[in-house]
Amino acid sequence: MSFAEVRWFYDNWFFCSQCIGNSQQRFYTTFRSTKKVNCISLAMISNLSVLSFADCYMYYSRFCELTQENERDFALSMGMSDDFEAAIMLGSTSVRVGSAIFGHRLLKTEQCK
Repeated sequence: MSFAEVRWFYDNWFFCSQCIGNSQQRFYTTFRSTKKVNCISLAMISNLSVLSFADCYMYYSRFCELTQENERDFALSMGMSDDFEAAIMLGSTSVRVGSAIFGHRLLKTEQCK
């Protein structure tokens, strides 16, 4: 299934998660129907065959515009160990690089051996 998920965070607590598909209109409609909250972070989770980092940055920019947030003061989390350099080049302010530091996780079946 193709998807992008937008997560809103409030005071470091997970507040709301919406699957928005690959439709910009659905994103804006979903956002407008959400109660006004003090958002401090926006995490874009996507199958990159659906949304590129450039697409994610476009959502981020539009989100900041709709919330009247200053992009420089607002976190954008996208990118992981395999693609963090591209994510940073396209505006990510937070990346998840655990496997680059600690190595890949062992599956539970591998841990038992």
